[in-house]
Amino acid sequence: MTLTTRQVHELTEVRELARDFSKSTRELLDRIGEARGSLAPPGPLLGFVHIPKTAGGTATTMLARAYSRSAVRDAGNYLRSPETTLRKAGGPPGGWEEWHRGGGRVAAGHVPYGIFSERLPADCRYMTFLREPVDRVLSHY
Repeated sequence: MTLTTRQVHELTEVRELARDFSKSTRELLDRIGEARGSLAPPGPLLGFVHIPKTAGGTATTMLARAYSRSAVRDAGNYLRSPETTLRKAGGPPGGWEEWHRGGGRVAAGHVPYGIFSERLPADCRYMTFLREPVDRVLSHY
């Protein structure tokens, strides 16, 4: 099927409008998330133990949308760099408590629970996602 010049132009306009709409929607959702994060009571810090291939990236994005991007801190990837992860899991400058008081809500990363439990505040709550083991192995492969 061959498109006319006019159809190509209209299709280009529609694609540009869709791209602009997508961008403005993302910006609006980010602003809503930031507003929610600033209004929500602090509650305990959340430690998200991201097990590889269990939709943790999606979960982290959802947490960033719910609170704000700045309220979710990357705690590293122990599988790729244990030293960097131990440093990051030690907390931001000033410590986890100060970061939490300033609006921080979630420490997320490929960090073993034992490392998180040694470094995050005692009242921290933890979450993770599990996946059927065979599906996880196949996805990893």
